[in-house]
Amino acid sequence: FESSAIDEIIRQNRMDELTELKHRVDDSKNCQSLEEFREADIAFHKHLLEATNNKLFIQMTNMITTYFFETEYIEMTIDEYQKAASEHLQIVEAMIKGNAEQAKALLTRHIQNTKV
Repeated sequence: FESSAIDEIIRQNRMDELTELKHRVDDSKNCQSLEEFREADIAFHKHLLEATNNKLFIQMTNMITTYFFETEYIEMTIDEYQKAASEHLQIVEAMIKGNAEQAKALLTRHIQNTKV
């Protein structure tokens, strides 16, 4: 679903949304607690879908957020969250460059790296 969002954002050239997403990722590096990192992680994935400006994606965001983030959450350490924030930044930077395939490959690796 997020891979489709990447295509949509790049196709629409949503640089304003990508800039906002990059700022959010930069801010997430200042998180101090697991809860702050968790909230930043949720915000990244939610904003990625909302950045499409596609009503269906936005509606689906609430369902996805509820399903994946309000059920039992993936347990991660602060180091793992910091790594995830770095991966988020790499994804956004690839999108800013207009490289959808690289962004999607990075997203796939990011999701695969997340332990359950």
